[in-house]
Amino acid sequence: MDVIYGCVWCDSQYACMAEEKDKLPYQEMTITDIITECEKYPTQNITLTGGEPLIHPDVKYLIQALCEAGYDVNVETNGSVDISEYFNEDGYVLNKYDNNLWFTVDYKCPSSGMDICMLENNFDVYKNKYRNIVYKFVVGSIEDLNKANEIITEYIIPGSLKYNCSNYVYLSPVFGEIEPKDIVTYMQKNNMFDKKVPIRVQLQLHKIIWPVDQRGV
Repeated sequence: MDVIYGCVWCDSQYACMAEEKDKLPYQEMTITDIITECEKYPTQNITLTGGEPLIHPDVKYLIQALCEAGYDVNVETNGSVDISEYFNEDGYVLNKYDNNLWFTVDYKCPSSGMDICMLENNFDVYKNKYRNIVYKFVVGSIEDLNKANEIITEYIIPGSLKYNCSNYVYLSPVFGEIEPKDIVTYMQKNNMFDKKVPIRVQLQLHKIIWPVDQRGV
């Protein structure tokens, strides 16, 4: 099986398999085409995910166009691409995004094999005053939880409290690798529920509702 280099916890590794590429049709679309397609669905919420959406040079124009069209846009980024160009010096999203843009920033913990790619500046709320960000740590082991706790304690909480930033932190278990109750126990032992910055457990509901290997859900 020929798989291109990537995170071992990827939910769609089939997209990186050479033998699957002909089974994954795609259509190149203009920004206008994309917005027209979005208008077919009864939602105001758009998530840009991937892969990694921010590696595309022109994605900022798509984000701006979606915001101008009145959509609430969530960019789910993997933590390795600098997000600072979307924020002003006070940690607010730039005005051109009409306050309709927010970020979910992942931190790839050690068991993912991608922790060396993390850009710590994305998580340094004390330095950047980042606001209205959801920080998500996908964890599969106690080592991962220890790393998540380190980043949360050193970078996210101090700045969020100092600047009264409305940030959230989610701990999400790797399906089949760690039990959610073990995460809760860890959080209890480390007083993580008592922080003024909300820290929560997030479950992958699509893997509970549907078969874990089902695509397109």
